[in-house]
Amino acid sequence: REDASALTRAAHSLKGSSGNVGALRMAELCAGMEAHGRAGALQDAAPLLAQATGEFARVQDEATRLIQLSSASYR
Repeated sequence: REDASALTRAAHSLKGSSGNVGALRMAELCAGMEAHGRAGALQDAAPLLAQATGEFARVQDEATRLIQLSSASYR
């Protein structure tokens, strides 16, 4: 939507959530997007968003793997 304020808020929230679960690379990418949002530099945030999308998929796969391992240990 080309909304720097919305980008800043969303990136800030996702940065905190990512850090809380140990997804440090994701948190780092979100910190960059947050900074670009604050500066109104949406074009500079676009490559970070692309990287964050890939990183999110990696984090999601790893979380699924850990859940499956955890579930298997309870059987």
